[in-house]
Amino acid sequence: MNNRFILILLLLAASFVAWTYIHYQYQESKQLRLDQLAQLPVYVYLEDEALADSLGGELRQLGQIQKVEFSSGIDAAKEIVKSYGLDVTESTLRNYDFPHVLTLLFKPELLSFPARDKALRMISARGVSSVDIDTQEAAWKLCKQELTQLRGRWTISTLIIAVALFLLAFFMRFYLYLEEKLLNLGTKQDLLTAMHARKRRFRQSLLLFLIPALLSPLLYYFLVAVGTVKPLVDWQFFCIQAGTVLAGILASHLLIKGREQLSIWDFEPPAAGSSL
Repeated sequence: MNNRFILILLLLAASFVAWTYIHYQYQESKQLRLDQLAQLPVYVYLEDEALADSLGGELRQLGQIQKVEFSSGIDAAKEIVKSYGLDVTESTLRNYDFPHVLTLLFKPELLSFPARDKALRMISARGVSSVDIDTQEAAWKLCKQELTQLRGRWTISTLIIAVALFLLAFFMRFYLYLEEKLLNLGTKQDLLTAMHARKRRFRQSLLLFLIPALLSPLLYYFLVAVGTVKPLVDWQFFCIQAGTVLAGILASHLLIKGREQLSIWDFEPPAAGSSL
Protein backbone atom coordinates (compact mmCIF):
# COMPACT_ATOMS: atom_id res chain seq x y z
CA MET A 1 0.00 0.00 0.00
CA ASN A 2 1.87 3.08 -1.24
CA ASN A 3 1.62 6.64 0.04
CA ARG A 4 -0.40 7.77 -2.97
CA PHE A 5 -3.09 5.18 -2.29
CA ILE A 6 -3.23 6.19 1.39
CA LEU A 7 -3.63 9.83 0.37
CA ILE A 8 -6.47 8.92 -1.99
CA LEU A 9 -8.11 6.87 0.75
CA LEU A 10 -7.88 9.72 3.27
CA LEU A 11 -9.22 12.24 0.76
CA LEU A 12 -12.25 10.09 -0.01
CA ALA A 13 -12.90 9.41 3.68
CA ALA A 14 -12.59 13.12 4.56
CA SER A 15 -15.05 13.99 1.78
CA PHE A 16 -17.66 11.66 3.24
CA VAL A 17 -17.12 13.01 6.76
CA ALA A 18 -17.64 16.53 5.36
CA TRP A 19 -20.84 15.34 3.66
CA THR A 20 -22.07 14.00 7.01
CA TYR A 21 -21.33 17.37 8.63
CA ILE A 22 -23.33 19.21 5.95
CA HIS A 23 -26.25 16.82 6.40
CA TYR A 24 -26.08 17.26 10.17
CA GLN A 25 -26.32 21.04 9.75
CA TYR A 26 -29.47 20.52 7.67
CA GLN A 27 -31.01 18.24 10.30
CA GLU A 28 -30.17 20.75 13.02
CA SER A 29 -31.85 23.58 11.10
CA LYS A 30 -34.86 21.36 10.45
CA GLN A 31 -35.17 20.38 14.11
CA LEU A 32 -34.88 24.02 15.17
CA ARG A 33 -37.93 24.87 13.07
CA LEU A 34 -39.83 21.81 14.26
CA ASP A 35 -39.18 22.79 17.87
CA GLN A 36 -41.10 25.98 17.15
CA LEU A 37 -44.25 23.88 16.73
CA ALA A 38 -44.22 23.06 20.45
CA GLN A 39 -44.37 26.82 21.08
CA LEU A 40 -47.39 27.32 18.81
CA PRO A 41 -50.36 25.86 20.71
CA VAL A 42 -53.92 25.89 19.45
CA TYR A 43 -56.46 27.42 21.84
CA VAL A 44 -60.11 26.39 21.87
CA TYR A 45 -62.62 28.50 23.83
CA LEU A 46 -65.75 26.66 25.02
CA GLU A 47 -68.73 27.67 27.13
CA ASP A 48 -69.79 24.08 27.85
CA GLU A 49 -67.49 22.36 30.35
CA ALA A 50 -68.85 18.90 29.47
CA LEU A 51 -68.07 19.52 25.80
CA ALA A 52 -64.58 20.69 26.71
CA ASP A 53 -64.01 17.52 28.74
CA SER A 54 -65.23 15.10 26.04
CA LEU A 55 -63.48 16.96 23.21
CA GLY A 56 -60.24 17.01 25.18
CA GLY A 57 -60.47 13.23 25.59
CA GLU A 58 -60.88 12.74 21.84
CA LEU A 59 -57.99 15.05 20.99
CA ARG A 60 -55.67 13.21 23.38
CA GLN A 61 -56.00 10.15 21.12
CA LEU A 62 -54.02 11.91 18.37
CA GLY A 63 -50.45 10.68 18.59
CA GLN A 64 -48.84 13.96 17.52
CA ILE A 65 -50.53 15.98 20.27
CA GLN A 66 -48.08 16.18 23.12
CA LYS A 67 -50.51 17.53 25.69
CA VAL A 68 -54.09 18.76 25.99
CA GLU A 69 -54.54 21.16 28.89
CA PHE A 70 -57.91 22.19 30.28
CA SER A 71 -58.36 25.49 32.10
CA SER A 72 -61.66 26.60 33.58
CA GLY A 73 -62.86 30.06 32.66
CA ILE A 74 -61.94 31.63 35.98
CA ASP A 75 -58.51 29.94 36.03
CA ALA A 76 -57.77 31.17 32.51
CA ALA A 77 -58.79 34.69 33.52
CA LYS A 78 -56.53 34.56 36.58
CA GLU A 79 -53.63 33.44 34.41
CA ILE A 80 -54.14 36.36 32.03
CA VAL A 81 -54.30 38.83 34.93
CA LYS A 82 -51.11 37.37 36.39
CA SER A 83 -49.26 37.29 33.05
CA TYR A 84 -49.99 40.93 32.23
CA GLY A 85 -49.83 42.25 35.81
CA LEU A 86 -53.37 43.64 35.72
CA ASP A 87 -54.85 45.20 38.84
CA VAL A 88 -57.97 43.04 38.93
CA THR A 89 -59.10 41.13 42.01
CA GLU A 90 -60.45 37.58 41.99
CA SER A 91 -63.79 38.77 43.35
CA THR A 92 -64.12 41.08 40.37
CA LEU A 93 -63.36 38.24 37.96
CA ARG A 94 -66.10 36.09 39.50
CA ASN A 95 -68.67 38.64 38.42
CA TYR A 96 -68.05 37.61 34.80
CA ASP A 97 -68.48 34.42 32.81
CA PHE A 98 -65.31 33.38 31.01
CA PRO A 99 -65.09 30.53 28.50
CA HIS A 100 -63.18 27.40 29.34
CA VAL A 101 -59.94 26.93 27.42
CA LEU A 102 -58.46 23.83 25.81
CA THR A 103 -54.77 24.23 24.96
CA LEU A 104 -53.36 21.83 22.36
CA LEU A 105 -49.58 21.39 22.41
CA PHE A 106 -48.05 19.51 19.47
CA LYS A 107 -44.90 17.42 19.19
CA PRO A 108 -41.93 18.81 17.19
CA GLU A 109 -42.53 16.47 14.25
CA LEU A 110 -43.47 16.85 10.59
CA LEU A 111 -46.55 14.72 11.24
CA SER A 112 -47.83 17.45 13.56
CA PHE A 113 -48.94 19.45 10.50
CA PRO A 114 -51.56 16.90 9.31
CA ALA A 115 -52.38 16.11 12.96
CA ARG A 116 -53.21 19.77 13.58
CA ASP A 117 -55.47 19.84 10.51
CA LYS A 118 -57.23 16.71 11.76
CA ALA A 119 -57.63 18.21 15.23
CA LEU A 120 -59.21 21.35 13.77
CA ARG A 121 -61.65 19.21 11.76
CA MET A 122 -62.57 17.28 14.92
CA ILE A 123 -63.18 20.53 16.79
CA SER A 124 -65.31 21.99 13.99
CA ALA A 125 -67.30 18.74 13.80
CA ARG A 126 -68.35 19.29 17.42
CA GLY A 127 -69.99 22.57 16.46
CA VAL A 128 -67.27 24.92 17.68
CA SER A 129 -67.19 28.16 15.70
CA SER A 130 -63.97 29.20 13.98
CA VAL A 131 -63.99 32.47 15.94
CA ASP A 132 -63.62 30.41 19.14
CA ILE A 133 -60.43 28.73 17.88
CA ASP A 134 -57.06 30.45 17.98
CA THR A 135 -55.21 28.40 15.34
CA GLN A 136 -52.11 30.62 15.00
CA GLU A 137 -52.46 29.92 11.30
CA ALA A 138 -49.92 32.50 10.14
CA ALA A 139 -47.15 31.15 12.38
CA TRP A 140 -47.83 27.53 11.39
CA LYS A 141 -47.93 28.46 7.71
CA LEU A 142 -44.62 30.31 7.97
CA CYS A 143 -42.97 27.38 9.74
CA LYS A 144 -44.20 24.94 7.08
CA GLN A 145 -42.99 27.23 4.30
CA GLU A 146 -39.51 27.46 5.86
CA LEU A 147 -39.34 23.67 6.20
CA THR A 148 -40.40 23.21 2.56
CA GLN A 149 -37.73 25.63 1.34
CA LEU A 150 -35.12 23.98 3.55
CA ARG A 151 -36.07 20.55 2.20
CA GLY A 152 -35.75 21.80 -1.38
CA ARG A 153 -32.27 23.21 -0.78
CA TRP A 154 -31.23 19.99 0.96
CA THR A 155 -32.46 17.84 -1.95
CA ILE A 156 -30.49 19.86 -4.50
CA SER A 157 -27.30 19.99 -2.41
CA THR A 158 -27.49 16.26 -1.61
CA LEU A 159 -27.87 15.40 -5.29
CA ILE A 160 -24.89 17.58 -6.23
CA ILE A 161 -22.70 16.17 -3.45
CA ALA A 162 -23.68 12.57 -4.25
CA VAL A 163 -22.81 13.02 -7.94
CA ALA A 164 -19.52 14.73 -7.06
CA LEU A 165 -18.47 11.96 -4.66
CA PHE A 166 -19.61 9.28 -7.10
CA LEU A 167 -17.28 10.81 -9.70
CA LEU A 168 -14.53 11.16 -7.09
CA ALA A 169 -14.73 7.45 -6.21
CA PHE A 170 -14.95 6.53 -9.89
CA PHE A 171 -11.88 8.50 -11.00
CA MET A 172 -9.83 7.57 -7.94
CA ARG A 173 -10.36 3.88 -8.62
CA PHE A 174 -9.60 4.38 -12.32
CA TYR A 175 -6.52 6.47 -11.53
CA LEU A 176 -5.08 3.64 -9.44
CA TYR A 177 -5.65 1.28 -12.36
CA LEU A 178 -3.90 3.61 -14.82
CA GLU A 179 -1.01 4.09 -12.39
CA GLU A 180 -0.56 0.33 -12.22
CA LYS A 181 -0.64 0.06 -16.00
CA LEU A 182 2.00 2.78 -16.39
CA LEU A 183 4.31 1.03 -13.94
CA ASN A 184 4.01 -2.21 -15.93
CA LEU A 185 4.22 -0.53 -19.32
CA GLY A 186 6.38 -2.54 -21.72
CA THR A 187 6.43 -5.65 -19.53
CA LYS A 188 4.53 -8.78 -20.33
CA GLN A 189 2.63 -10.31 -17.41
CA ASP A 190 2.17 -14.01 -17.01
CA LEU A 191 -1.03 -15.53 -15.70
CA LEU A 192 0.14 -15.64 -12.08
CA THR A 193 1.20 -11.98 -12.10
CA ALA A 194 -2.13 -10.98 -13.64
CA MET A 195 -4.00 -12.87 -10.91
CA HIS A 196 -1.99 -11.08 -8.21
CA ALA A 197 -2.75 -7.74 -9.88
CA ARG A 198 -6.48 -8.47 -9.88
CA LYS A 199 -6.37 -9.43 -6.20
CA ARG A 200 -4.49 -6.23 -5.39
CA ARG A 201 -7.08 -4.16 -7.25
CA PHE A 202 -9.85 -5.94 -5.36
CA ARG A 203 -8.20 -5.16 -2.00
CA GLN A 204 -7.79 -1.54 -3.00
CA SER A 205 -11.43 -1.31 -4.06
CA LEU A 206 -12.56 -2.96 -0.83
CA LEU A 207 -10.62 -0.42 1.23
CA LEU A 208 -11.91 2.46 -0.90
CA PHE A 209 -15.42 1.28 -0.07
CA LEU A 210 -15.09 0.24 3.57
CA ILE A 211 -13.03 3.11 4.99
CA PRO A 212 -15.34 5.98 3.87
CA ALA A 213 -18.52 3.92 4.35
CA LEU A 214 -17.59 2.94 7.92
CA LEU A 215 -15.56 5.91 9.14
CA SER A 216 -18.36 8.43 8.63
CA PRO A 217 -21.08 6.63 10.70
CA LEU A 218 -18.62 5.36 13.33
CA LEU A 219 -17.26 8.85 13.92
CA TYR A 220 -20.76 10.31 14.07
CA TYR A 221 -22.14 7.74 16.52
CA PHE A 222 -19.04 8.11 18.68
CA LEU A 223 -19.65 11.88 18.89
CA VAL A 224 -23.30 11.16 19.75
CA ALA A 225 -22.22 8.76 22.50
CA VAL A 226 -19.91 11.31 24.13
CA GLY A 227 -22.56 14.04 23.83
CA THR A 228 -20.74 16.26 21.35
CA VAL A 229 -23.55 16.18 18.77
CA LYS A 230 -27.25 15.36 18.85
CA PRO A 231 -28.71 12.12 17.40
CA LEU A 232 -30.24 13.81 14.35
CA VAL A 233 -28.81 11.77 11.45
CA ASP A 234 -30.53 8.45 10.75
CA TRP A 235 -28.99 5.30 9.32
CA GLN A 236 -30.65 5.76 5.90
CA PHE A 237 -28.31 8.67 5.19
CA PHE A 238 -25.26 6.48 5.77
CA CYS A 239 -26.76 3.88 3.42
CA ILE A 240 -26.93 6.61 0.75
CA GLN A 241 -23.26 7.38 1.38
CA ALA A 242 -22.26 3.71 1.13
CA GLY A 243 -24.31 3.29 -2.05
CA THR A 244 -22.65 6.34 -3.61
CA VAL A 245 -19.07 5.16 -3.10
CA LEU A 246 -19.98 1.58 -4.06
CA ALA A 247 -21.64 2.75 -7.29
CA GLY A 248 -18.57 4.82 -8.19
CA ILE A 249 -16.18 1.92 -7.62
CA LEU A 250 -18.35 -0.58 -9.51
CA ALA A 251 -18.73 1.80 -12.45
CA SER A 252 -14.96 2.19 -12.56
CA HIS A 253 -14.51 -1.60 -12.46
CA LEU A 254 -16.87 -1.98 -15.40
CA LEU A 255 -14.78 0.48 -17.38
CA ILE A 256 -11.56 -1.30 -16.39
CA LYS A 257 -13.01 -4.67 -17.34
CA GLY A 258 -14.09 -3.29 -20.70
CA ARG A 259 -10.60 -1.91 -21.38
CA GLU A 260 -8.96 -5.21 -20.47
CA GLN A 261 -11.29 -7.16 -22.74
CA LEU A 262 -10.51 -4.80 -25.62
CA SER A 263 -6.79 -5.13 -24.99
CA ILE A 264 -7.06 -8.86 -25.66
CA TRP A 265 -7.93 -8.05 -29.27
CA ASP A 266 -5.40 -5.23 -29.52
CA PHE A 267 -2.56 -6.97 -31.39
CA GLU A 268 -0.67 -6.42 -34.59
CA PRO A 269 -1.44 -8.89 -37.41
CA PRO A 270 1.58 -10.77 -38.77
CA ALA A 271 3.33 -9.04 -41.68
CA ALA A 272 2.55 -10.25 -45.19
CA GLY A 273 4.79 -13.08 -46.28
CA SER A 274 6.03 -13.80 -42.78
CA SER A 275 6.11 -17.39 -41.70
CA LEU A 276 3.78 -18.53 -38.95
